[in-house]
Amino acid sequence: MDYKSEQQSEKESLSLLYECTNEYISLGDNSFKIFIDNKLKKISFYILFEYTDKYPDEAPLYKIVDVKNLSISLIKNVENQIQETIENNLGYSMIYNIVENIRTYLSEDIEEKSMYDEMIERQPKSNKINDSDNSSDDSEKDLDNYENVLELK
Repeated sequence: MDYKSEQQSEKESLSLLYECTNEYISLGDNSFKIFIDNKLKKISFYILFEYTDKYPDEAPLYKIVDVKNLSISLIKNVENQIQETIENNLGYSMIYNIVENIRTYLSEDIEEKSMYDEMIERQPKSNKINDSDNSSDDSEKDLDNYENVLELK
C-alpha cells in the first residue's frame, strides 16, 4: 500500500469538505486540525491530527486543542469516542468518520454539562427582564456572583 498517496488523497478530500467553512487548517504535509463545535452547548475545540508513517494501517496521532467550555470528563469521553472510532476503522481512511462521530456525540443529549451550562445554572434567577429600579448595588452584587462562579471552576 502506498501510504503517502492514501494520506494525501484523504487530506485533499477533508480540505474540500471542511475548508469552505473554515473548519480545516493544514499545518504541514502530515498534520492538520479540524474545528468541532456545538453552538447550543457553547463548546468548541480543534482536533489536531498527524499521520503516522503507516496510516491508515495504524492510528493517526491526535490531540484535542484550543478547548472552550469543555469539562475534563467531557474531554475524556470525546477521547474515548475517538479511540473507539479508530479501532473500528483501522486499515481505512478514518479522519472523516472520527470528526462526524464526535459531532454526532456532541449533538446528542449527552449528560455532561459544559462549563457554560454549569455557570448558567449557578447564576441567580431573576423573574424580571427589565428592572428599572435596579440600583448600582444590585449590579455590583450580580458582578460579584458572576466572579464567584468563575472562581469555583
